[in-house]
Amino acid sequence: MIKKIKQIYANKKLFDKLNHLNIKESGIDKDGDPFVILNDGIIFYGSQLKSKTYDYLYQILHLETKKVLKQECIKVALDIMIRYVEGGLKYGGPKKQSRYKLITGDYVAEMGAYQGFCSLKLAQQVGPNGRVVAIEPMPDNFRLLKKNKEANNLNQLILSNKGVWDSTKDLVFNRRIGDEQSSSVELVYNKTEHFTVKADTLDNIFEEVGVEAKDFMII
Repeated sequence: MIKKIKQIYANKKLFDKLNHLNIKESGIDKDGDPFVILNDGIIFYGSQLKSKTYDYLYQILHLETKKVLKQECIKVALDIMIRYVEGGLKYGGPKKQSRYKLITGDYVAEMGAYQGFCSLKLAQQVGPNGRVVAIEPMPDNFRLLKKNKEANNLNQLILSNKGVWDSTKDLVFNRRIGDEQSSSVELVYNKTEHFTVKADTLDNIFEEVGVEAKDFMII
């Protein structure tokens, strides 16, 4: 019970931050994907989150926030706050640029790019003369990663739908149903879904996309 209370309190602090996220509008597109558009025009597509806890927390958002943020778009907004604004993997966790700050023109790679929230920020930071290689093995996440790249016209963002391994082979990834972020080739979960993905070495992936991440890599 104490752990649950702490979790709800931490989530409440995160939801409080959403009141300061510069959201212009949100909704569901013709593909059924939730989206959030910020005031600067950048658009993020993601997936929906079904949780009674988050349904409750949505109700405590400011009225002005709820006017522009639809309830079914909560997960997208949370991913924007955690991954794009704060540059982390999870709320309260380490920042992805804790050891190196990107500069214009950098060539970088993000392995496990998820749906592209952090990759979009990286692409903005390196600018049109830099390059970001976003590598994501999960087909459903990669679809949204590609959609986010195309919606924001980020030509400096280069995509690869592969896993990173020590050789070229097909791998079976296990993922807990409902957990879009974490997967494993070794762990087996209760209520597991399986994905067969192509995996390759970083050298081969960089050669294939014609870009080498010589400045920074996020693993």
